[in-house]
Amino acid sequence: MKLIVSNGAIATASKPFGQLRREKESVSEDQDIPHPLEEKFGVTSSSSLSSKPSNPLEQQGSNETKRDNSPLVTPSPSLILSEESRDSSSCTIPLRGQLKRHRSSETLLVNAIAKRPGSSSESGETNATFQYVQRSGRDFVKKVVERLRDLIPENPNDAEQDKSQQEKRTNEINEKFVALYGYATDEYYRIILGRYGAIQVAVDALTVFSDIELVQASGILLLTSLCRRHSGNTMKIIEIGGIRSIIEAVKRNSESKTICSMAINCLFELTNSFDLATLFLSKMHDAQDVIESIDPNILTCDSPQKRLKLLSILSALKVKV
Repeated sequence: MKLIVSNGAIATASKPFGQLRREKESVSEDQDIPHPLEEKFGVTSSSSLSSKPSNPLEQQGSNETKRDNSPLVTPSPSLILSEESRDSSSCTIPLRGQLKRHRSSETLLVNAIAKRPGSSSESGETNATFQYVQRSGRDFVKKVVERLRDLIPENPNDAEQDKSQQEKRTNEINEKFVALYGYATDEYYRIILGRYGAIQVAVDALTVFSDIELVQASGILLLTSLCRRHSGNTMKIIEIGGIRSIIEAVKRNSESKTICSMAINCLFELTNSFDLATLFLSKMHDAQDVIESIDPNILTCDSPQKRLKLLSILSALKVKV
């Protein structure tokens, strides 16, 4: 019958307890007593690495004793979980299959963009230039501008005297101005419409149909969108007398809430886009008086604030002069 003593000494029934105690005390403190976990899981402790190698025969005998008599110790599940969580928190490496699936999903997305309608990967076009080169409405706006040239005569006296025919013509002009305004909100179409002559058509409409409030309002609306953040279109409006046409529209329709509000918005965009428009407006002898004559109570949205800003800028320029 075997008896296990506290420090690993093994006693049998044939030896007295005193002899076992002396054998226990004779054990050297420097001698390494391996933990059962070291033998079970192959873990080498720091003390076992630093200790001197013993006699191979003695080591073999001690191994047999440990294999026969050491108790079987099962590691605690909490210990294993804590080790795994500590390792996983330090570095997370995706599996090879996960990387492959991630890359394949990116490839599908790129291919889907490249195969969008109207795009061509063979011609070298990329998604970065898609919004500038793949516009489907370019031919449409060109046809609309050409149609407006036919509807608007060069001479105001050439307009039909028949009221029914004139109303039909002006309604179509208004519809096409509103349609072009929707396109002109895009920077690309602002450039295209400026090249196709939409600015000239709008200014001509303000001159020819000076007594048609609907055409005046929609024409000023289109000019507002065309000049926004575009100095080239603003310069074109100045050259062909667009600012004068807007001031004249306000003078003829000083009680119109729509025309006055749109005129203020257009003048504000013109002066905000190009400094030359501000200087040109300040040199116009009656421009400031016309803007001051507008009743702020009839203006809509932020037009009252824009009116005050215009007046302050014009007043400052006149003081400098």
